Amino acid sequence: MLMRNFIESINIQNYLIKGGFKNLVNKSDLDYHSLHKEADEFWESGKQKVITFDYKGWSANLTFSAEEELIFETIDIFTREEKWSAIHNPNDANSLLDLLEIGFEKYSLHEEFVILLHSELSLHYAEVGDSFELRKIAPTLPNLKEVREFLNKNQLGQ
Repeated sequence: MLMRNFIESINIQNYLIKGGFKNLVNKSDLDYHSLHKEADEFWESGKQKVITFDYKGWSANLTFSAEEELIFETIDIFTREEKWSAIHNPNDANSLLDLLEIGFEKYSLHEEFVILLHSELSLHYAEVGDSFELRKIAPTLPNLKEVREFLNKNQLGQ
C-alpha cells in the first residue's frame, strides 16, 4: 500500500492510541526516498527535510534528519473535516479519549488550548471566536515529561 493511501485511511482511534504513524507501520515503510516520490510537497529547513501529503482540509508532515531518518510527524488541520471531527473541539476530544482510555491532561495557554496525551501526542486547539478548534496534532518532543513541564510553566494563571 502506498503511504499516501495509508495515511489518508488511518483510523483516528488507532492513531491516538499508538501515538502516531511511526508506531503503526514498519520502519522500512517510512523510507525517505520512497515517501519523497509520493509527496505533494517537500522542502529542507536547515538540516531537516520535510515531506508533506495534502488531503482535503488537512495535511501530514514527516520531518527527517539530514541522514534521512524520521524525527517526527505532525498533522495540520485547516477545516472541520470528517477525518478529525471526533476531536475537532476539546469537549469531543475529552469524550473520545475517555472512551479509548487514553490518559490525558489539559492546558490553557494564551490563545491556545492543548491536550497532552499519554500516548505521546499533543492536540493543539486555536481560539476561533468563542470556541477552540483543532489545528495541529504533534508529538511530545523531546519527551512527555519535558512537554508537560513547559505547558505547566506557560499555563494561564501560572
